[in-house]
Amino acid sequence: MVYEVVIVHEGYINEEDDYTLRKNCTCTLIKGKVNVIVNTMTPWDKSQILSVLKDHKLETSDIKYVISTQPTSGFAGNNFMFENSYHIVGHAYTQKNTYLFEPFSYGNPLCIDGDDLKVIPTSGCTLKDVSVLVKTADGIVAITGALFLNEEDLKNDYKSIRFCNGSYFPQNQIHSRRMIVKIANYIIPGYGKMFEVDENVKKSFLDRIIL
Repeated sequence: MVYEVVIVHEGYINEEDDYTLRKNCTCTLIKGKVNVIVNTMTPWDKSQILSVLKDHKLETSDIKYVISTQPTSGFAGNNFMFENSYHIVGHAYTQKNTYLFEPFSYGNPLCIDGDDLKVIPTSGCTLKDVSVLVKTADGIVAITGALFLNEEDLKNDYKSIRFCNGSYFPQNQIHSRRMIVKIANYIIPGYGKMFEVDENVKKSFLDRIIL
């Protein structure tokens, strides 16, 4: 069964002044054999998620996995709505009060539906970041969270990682970003629209010398 990717909310990040940053993450619904929601934004965004689920004839009980690509509040604000789902928040893998074995700390993926839908470790912004890889009719979509801020982020690793993104582990993040660019046809970043990663983009990104 082919998976479909639906953008629930297109994220953004804007620096308003020296002391204020306004941002909200991109939220994504994966529809198919296993229904998944990735990065549930802030608690103030509950109605938007419910509205999109309704548009796609889904209830919260139809979502089997809730995934937050990093263990921070802005990516998990509405996880509470999905009471019967399995939850992956960074490297934590739980169902209700049961903590399940997670393979991420050992550098391994969690295969939700074989190679068609899986979660992989992509440390960098934090040590416990993960990304979701899903096969669609248009190719492999990587939902990366803050591993990439947005499409413009492809142009300058140094600026985006060391300054804009506040990466705790910049060398890890550079490695994770290159891994994703190699395998993905499309990337859904942390704070922007989905963008294509064609062969020209791959070559430009992977050939660049990173200082």
